[in-house]
Amino acid sequence: MKDQEKIVLFKEYMKQNGFDEKRINFNVKVVTTFKNNILDYFDETLDNFDSFTFDEFTDKVSLIDDEFGGREKIPLILNAMLDLTEFLKEYKFIKGGKIAYYKRMFTDVEYYLQKYDMLKGRKSEAKETIKNYLNSEFVKKVVKLTENAYLLDFKTMKLIDYFLNDVPISLSFDNCLINLVKDFLIKTEFLEVKNSNITVTKIGRMVSRLEPEERYAIILSNVFNLEKWVTEEKFFNIRNLFYVIYSVFSFKEEVLLHTKWEEDNIFILSKDEFRLDYILRDDTCKLYFDTFLVGLGLIEYVSENNIKKISITEIGKNIFKIVAKDLNIIIKNKIEYIASLIKYKKLDEAENEIKNFLLIYGEHPIVWDFWGQIAILKGNYLDAYEFLKHAYETANKKSKLVKSVVYHLVICCKRLKRDEEIKLYESKLAELK
Repeated sequence: MKDQEKIVLFKEYMKQNGFDEKRINFNVKVVTTFKNNILDYFDETLDNFDSFTFDEFTDKVSLIDDEFGGREKIPLILNAMLDLTEFLKEYKFIKGGKIAYYKRMFTDVEYYLQKYDMLKGRKSEAKETIKNYLNSEFVKKVVKLTENAYLLDFKTMKLIDYFLNDVPISLSFDNCLINLVKDFLIKTEFLEVKNSNITVTKIGRMVSRLEPEERYAIILSNVFNLEKWVTEEKFFNIRNLFYVIYSVFSFKEEVLLHTKWEEDNIFILSKDEFRLDYILRDDTCKLYFDTFLVGLGLIEYVSENNIKKISITEIGKNIFKIVAKDLNIIIKNKIEYIASLIKYKKLDEAENEIKNFLLIYGEHPIVWDFWGQIAILKGNYLDAYEFLKHAYETANKKSKLVKSVVYHLVICCKRLKRDEEIKLYESKLAELK
């Protein structure tokens, strides 16, 4: 169902539940404005977007002022999105983790009010801004994790300290690194451009006087807040870079760096080594990776006996546990979206989503099962067999998924006339019933 049809249904839902006309009209306006200005641009839908997308909406303070009446209406905007969540839940457009994800997003009123104030400059006093930073849960956790670490030798931290203390930049720093860090500090309001000159803001001055672990935590909080400083044309690539890093290093401590791949082998798509290598082929992603992940001590390059690796540091392990906490919800949402595409026979679109999923989030037997189902629907039984066999090999044999995989393998083997394997998988299917 298209979003416009959902909005019509949402309006009827509110009428049936006794909402007053004023609330109905306001809620419809909020959802329609969000759809027209944000979701359509990012090619996302009301039942499938994340906090990054909603932040794009709430960042548009002039839109909030012109369309809704400014700051005081932010709680009502969030209530409208909560009403939408209940509607999507009741009509089964969303379920499980996505419901919790939406509710958590739309109940954080203080976050959106503070963000509005900072964007409008109403609480631009440096002390208030620093207080908000230091009181945030992320900064508190990072300060605690790094209080015994030496942070000032990290290359990007050194460069940031040079900028914030008006120290001449050393020639040892690459121009691309200097320009990226400078742009980051301007976007995050630690530096500003005045009469073509770069100057340190009051906030930047105060940050420079904090303890190293507080300074480091505030810098990291902005690094991970991608929508605040990454340009629109680079946003998707950089967000995917961070998702790849989170998904790879959530399960392992190091990855070998390869330079040659059998790229006609479809199964390398989900391999951690290939995914990392593939995303870092993009020059912009490589620069961001080296600057904000390696340069801030979260990741490091290691070379042993001519073997090159990328490893996560102790600091990186602990910090990724904080910033990647919603990754499982995002993955679940993506899987549900692919399932909906298959359900409505949008097979080519589903196939593209599967390839992107495997490249960004990595190995997942459910996704290989989906690809096998698509291949069956397209009559490509040999491909389907390979995808499903891989799904079976990587799946937890006690999971509910296995039954689906084996069932589809039986179909493939019958079409391919593989008698021995028909018997094998039919016996496995019987055991699962």
